Amino acid sequence: MRICIVGAGAVGGVIGHRLATAGHAVSLIARGPHLAAIRRDGLGRLGPDGVLHRAPAVQAVERPAEAGPQDLVVLAVKSHQIPPLAPELPALFGADTPVVALQNGIPWWYFHRHGGALDGSRLESVDPDGVVSRHVEGRRVIGSVAWGAYDIPEPGVVRGGDTPRDRIPLGEPDGTSSERVAAIAATFAAAGIRAPVVPDIRAEKWVKAWGNAALNPIGALAHATLGEIHGFAPSRALARNLMAEVEAVARSVGIAFPMGLDDRLANSGTLGAVRTSTHQDVEAGRRLEVDALVGVIGEIGRLTGTPTPLLDAMHACCRLLDHVMAENRVRIATLPRD
Repeated sequence: MRICIVGAGAVGGVIGHRLATAGHAVSLIARGPHLAAIRRDGLGRLGPDGVLHRAPAVQAVERPAEAGPQDLVVLAVKSHQIPPLAPELPALFGADTPVVALQNGIPWWYFHRHGGALDGSRLESVDPDGVVSRHVEGRRVIGSVAWGAYDIPEPGVVRGGDTPRDRIPLGEPDGTSSERVAAIAATFAAAGIRAPVVPDIRAEKWVKAWGNAALNPIGALAHATLGEIHGFAPSRALARNLMAEVEAVARSVGIAFPMGLDDRLANSGTLGAVRTSTHQDVEAGRRLEVDALVGVIGEIGRLTGTPTPLLDAMHACCRLLDHVMAENRVRIATLPRD
């Protein structure tokens, strides 16, 4: 199968490595030093035993047109990176090429085949001026969530997806059990990727967003790990209040969580010294995906008349942080005292 990984970073790189090792013709779209290293040395995956595994030959390119039409596209870039890239993505599509959308937060396709009062609504936070939905038709989308810790220890090398808790659930936006989603799940499973098909992929997205919307901005602004956020009473209380707002918005669009708020918060606390992805982006000087993680939830709240004052405040602070880093071309990282 011809498979293109659009955004062969940590998560996309692990998926691409496993699929290439399983014998598929994999194209990786990457950039910068990571792309250069893959072209030079191939794509490496660092196993939990510390052994480096090199994937069979993959095509590493910078632009979708260089890869050409595919049987499957895995869209693994962050949400804010999709709008400028969207006009180039049709170069990857055949008549029925599906797109597995792996973004954190609430996605641009959320109300496609939603079936409620907001069916077909466009979310400006993640689909500005409709540029994404114009170029990636909703009919192509397979929703997904990446659970687990993934990283890039050095350019050209990825790590993660090796523990029993790591998984990539898949689901049709309308909740149907289709042949194509079953086939993708089987392809992933044969490559060693845990990818169960779930009947309600939106609920799965909300369960992850429930924690991300609260913990990512706190971690980014305070340079705190999940363990530190959970272990400090004021920040734990703030996270809980933010999660309560997320829960209220989710319920306003028909989502019922499978666990209690305190259980979800406690589960995040067990991750200890893990830094949230937004925290990592601040320290690396990368643009922040706070619109998809936080801002879009406030937007849905406004559509349903659900107040989100704390989420709106955290979103404003993180947007300011993103603006300051971009305008001054800086990264903000903690350094040890003398």
